[in-house]
Amino acid sequence: MIGEEGFKTIKGAFVMIHVLIVDEQRLFSEAVASLISAEENMEVVGQATTIEDALELVRDKRPDVILIDVQLRSGMVIRATNQIKQSYD
Repeated sequence: MIGEEGFKTIKGAFVMIHVLIVDEQRLFSEAVASLISAEENMEVVGQATTIEDALELVRDKRPDVILIDVQLRSGMVIRATNQIKQSYD
């Protein structure tokens, strides 16, 4: 449900959107985190530079949104995406 301010609500209560950023480029990741943090209803709950770190953060933080660089050097993005999806099922 969308409240009057345009924020996601559940039974009228404000809901924070938790975001995880996964990118090898630290400068880019920090810039995106800064933009997200400026939003009232969004919070960056973690940043990772590797798939392994991302999977650990997903288990610990359970983000609502994951922004992931599909060109990570590890080449395991598709496999990791499937693992993340399965952890939410």
